[in-house]
Amino acid sequence: MHYHALIRLDGHNPDCPDAIAPPPAAITRDKFEQAVRTAFVKTAYTSAPHPANNGHGWRIAWGDKGLDLKHVNAPGGTVNLAQITGYIAKYVTKSTEVTGLSLRRVDDLSVEVHGDPRTHLGRLIRACWDLGEHPDYTRLRRWAHQFGYGGHIATKSRAFSVTLGFLRMQRTIWRRTEGHPHTWDDEQTERVIDELGYQATGWITTGDASWPTPRRQARARHLAGLDALADELTAARAVQPLAA
Repeated sequence: MHYHALIRLDGHNPDCPDAIAPPPAAITRDKFEQAVRTAFVKTAYTSAPHPANNGHGWRIAWGDKGLDLKHVNAPGGTVNLAQITGYIAKYVTKSTEVTGLSLRRVDDLSVEVHGDPRTHLGRLIRACWDLGEHPDYTRLRRWAHQFGYGGHIATKSRAFSVTLGFLRMQRTIWRRTEGHPHTWDDEQTERVIDELGYQATGWITTGDASWPTPRRQARARHLAGLDALADELTAARAVQPLAA
């Protein structure tokens, strides 16, 4: 397992704490890189105890493959922001279907089918399912179809870019204005919150209730078939000769 992280260092403006300011000139790219490498080596934690590890937790830290650190938009460098943006976008669109697994949720039946210990993916699913039996590790079972990972595909600090809440609000405005966001105003938000509420359960009108559904159509065809069969049996008995 590995992670891709885009790390940015900002300065601090005491007169305007929310402003995005450049870092002090004394902090060079080399010093910034050294700070990241130090954090990489020292960052680790121990998971909750588990019977599979003799009642102890597992120490989780970065592996021995090291840190592949590259400076973005450095003078004379080969990595620029456009490349990083495209690279992150590629990983955002990935899913477990690329690995050959297309499950929604794993249960006792599907884990027997897809948790083949002879395959790498099967061992991952089986490990999530077996370890997830412990009360402190139940989330592993919930996310076994994603090999135990149930987090968001991306995360960031609030000052790095626009927030995810802001993006959701913009999508809401676009849908409700049918592609004309300039017609939106804040009063609409309050009006929608005040007006929306529970109304009823089931069909709203008699017209909706009479609208054919697949289940109702299937039942009607079944009953029609039984009536036709009964008519055929009645006709067959009528033409049979009487016994002397």
